[in-house]
Amino acid sequence: AEFERELIRDRVRAGLRNARAKGKRLGRPRAIVDAARVAALRRDGASWAAIGARLGVSRGTVRWAGLGFPKNASARRRATP
Repeated sequence: AEFERELIRDRVRAGLRNARAKGKRLGRPRAIVDAARVAALRRDGASWAAIGARLGVSRGTVRWAGLGFPKNASARRRATP
């Protein structure tokens, strides 16, 4: 079982390496959210869920944009007290 798992791991890594070499973009696509529009909708009294539905993104994505959190994880770690 360990040998088989190692073979699978090697094939996956080789596939990812080949995809990167061909210029494929890997991972989840980024959601583009206009923070100013989120802020304006919040000022008008819209809920996070309503804003997300209107903009076509999740409630969590809208909250991150609306609360002004940094985009990358390392900056988020530095920003939290």
